Amino acid sequence: MAVAALVLSIWNTRRQRRQLQWQLAAVRSAGAEVKRLLDELPEAVLLLDRDFVVQSTNAAALTLFDSDAA
Repeated sequence: MAVAALVLSIWNTRRQRRQLQWQLAAVRSAGAEVKRLLDELPEAVLLLDRDFVVQSTNAAALTLFDSDAA
């Protein structure tokens, strides 16, 4: 009985890991698509954290501030 429980636990852990990896890939893909869409906007977009530190910008913001760092 303990062996069966262990096998099921290992199987479930692997299944959950594969599912998590798939979800992370989907989130990365969606993030890249959002970045691409924001870069196409003519308006400057800045992503700020709660302390108002710039975390990300789009291409128009980089042009506005004459910077190449993202």
